[in-house]
Amino acid sequence: MKKTYQYTNHGEMARITLSPLPKFKEIISAVFSPLKTDEELLKPWCRSGDNALFMSSSTWSLLLLVRWYKNVYNCKHITILVPDFFCNTSLSFLREDKINIVFYPLKEDMFPDIEACKKLAKESNINLFVLVHYFGNPRLNKETILFCKENNSLLIEDATHVLWPIPGVGEVGDIVLYSPHKHFPIPDGAIFILRKKGLNKISNNMILPLIEAKNSIFDETSSLSFEALLWLIKRLIQNLGIRLPSKKKIFEEPFNSNNSIYKKHPKMSGSGKHLLGKYILSIDEISLIRKKNTNLWQKAFVSSELNISNQLDQSLNIHTPYLASFKINNNTEALFYYLQDLGLPVSTWPDLPPEIKIANDTHKEAIKRRHDYLYLPVHQSISDLQIQKSQERMVQFISQLKNY
Repeated sequence: MKKTYQYTNHGEMARITLSPLPKFKEIISAVFSPLKTDEELLKPWCRSGDNALFMSSSTWSLLLLVRWYKNVYNCKHITILVPDFFCNTSLSFLREDKINIVFYPLKEDMFPDIEACKKLAKESNINLFVLVHYFGNPRLNKETILFCKENNSLLIEDATHVLWPIPGVGEVGDIVLYSPHKHFPIPDGAIFILRKKGLNKISNNMILPLIEAKNSIFDETSSLSFEALLWLIKRLIQNLGIRLPSKKKIFEEPFNSNNSIYKKHPKMSGSGKHLLGKYILSIDEISLIRKKNTNLWQKAFVSSELNISNQLDQSLNIHTPYLASFKINNNTEALFYYLQDLGLPVSTWPDLPPEIKIANDTHKEAIKRRHDYLYLPVHQSISDLQIQKSQERMVQFISQLKNY
């Protein structure tokens, strides 16, 4: 019988955190509970015939992907087609490995611009095609599948914004990537799935090279860091309602190659697996809470009369939202700073690659979306009252502006 996930007061009016917080009892229970096997932990994300393994983050999963591809296909030079609306940080290891990264543009609906992809395919042999299911919403269509078939490209479904498999996600791709650490209060954890029933019908003899590639990456890196322990300590402090002063985020993030991802070991931590074993029992309830919070944020923005489009950038019928996303009609940057001043955990996304920032004509939709949208967390640690109080602060702010 599945456990029911219920919100527990962590200091009801404490500032909303960007990520969910583990409860004290969950941490204690996880520490003293037997660790589930990887097979048990991976089961919610696997379909029939899938082979899966854990990495600490999807950045390491991408490195594993290209290392495995090199071994299996005896290919020294790899070209990977990546959407232009993509986090530059996630490409760090691919750049270090001298992978040829080619960016393709998205259309306004966030589906691939296949006509543009066909032009790119004439210039380079496309080995790997990355398709992103943005913010948990399925983005795969027939045109993309046909493109991969015609170019003999492996189809990589980036489902890191997806809580777990839903219709339209993880059904066609040769490789599927998930990131549980983005959705659950765990210090790390990403899932790499190799699919024998995918588009290119990967054979059994390709599975062993995957394990070899994983082990080689583990051997090349330093011993496990204390990252997971520090994460737990920080979350325990936050559980007490203590919020250390946070550095104000800037709207335009500068390119910074010295990202914290380098500090992480590629292997998922034991504490991450212990906690994940708890949360997979309540994944249905967590999904419902994230949908509810998304709707509450929508109502809060509408009632505050802030200058946004009166619509969510997503449908909640099937998928679970990763973030609540809002299109801002104008002055997005100013509103970004105003919301921070009000204590709201607003964010922008993604940190666009430098190649995209300088290509206004080719990648105009990605650049426009990066500057027109703001995001708020919808995770299961947020209470109705916290969103209500945020709404009251927004309404008061608008009222002050009108009276100014």
